[in-house]
Amino acid sequence: MESLIIALSMYSRLPVKDIEWNDRNMKMAFAWFPLIGVIIGIFETIVYELCGWLNVNGNFRGALLVFIPLAVTGGIHLDGWIDTRDARSSWGDAKRKLEIMADPHVGAFAVIWCGVYLLISYGAWCSLGISGVAVMDCVFVLERALSGIAAVNFQNARPGGMLDLTARPADRMRVTMLLGLWTIASAIALIVLGGVRGLLALIAVLLVFAHYYRTAMREFGGITGDLAGWFLQNCELAVLVVLALLAGTSI
Repeated sequence: MESLIIALSMYSRLPVKDIEWNDRNMKMAFAWFPLIGVIIGIFETIVYELCGWLNVNGNFRGALLVFIPLAVTGGIHLDGWIDTRDARSSWGDAKRKLEIMADPHVGAFAVIWCGVYLLISYGAWCSLGISGVAVMDCVFVLERALSGIAAVNFQNARPGGMLDLTARPADRMRVTMLLGLWTIASAIALIVLGGVRGLLALIAVLLVFAHYYRTAMREFGGITGDLAGWFLQNCELAVLVVLALLAGTSI
């Protein structure tokens, strides 16, 4: 239970008991990471259904659906996406990119692309029906399971960084096995609930995950917390675009 509390306090803004972090209770923290995706999915479905019951304008509903993941996580993953966008826009070497990531200032390119990201997300959420929301609910879980697997198994580019400090105490084998179960369960749910759309969403997530690994290793020499956030946000955007493009079809 302490590991669960740590996971919630690290990756969400949900109110939890304040406890001491130590190697013992951080061993299994990453195994709980996908649960935050479950919580986001529950809120997304409740808000979608509530908006339908209240006959809320579809545009405002879309804005609320964009806001929910940011509210639950405190925007930590979007912050990582912005930092990574800044670093990659520099076209510098790995050392320079890591320095830019650590810089608290935000560059112009990051601001521009963050606006584009939110605009596309908003448009896509506005086009989704309840089946599309169900697919996204599964994606919120799946992407976090894959991110956790990466965190405890991939090479870290910034020893002593936040991701390294939280991943190092992890019981790698047990956490990987549990996250593997989360991955399988969410992938099955994705296909069962979404059919062909769910399958295409699964393919999109796996392609983004492969791109995450390739980019992290080639451009940064490993993963960081910012890159992990970049991966999560890219997953969500990729699936939202797929679902939006299929919204008017019979698939």
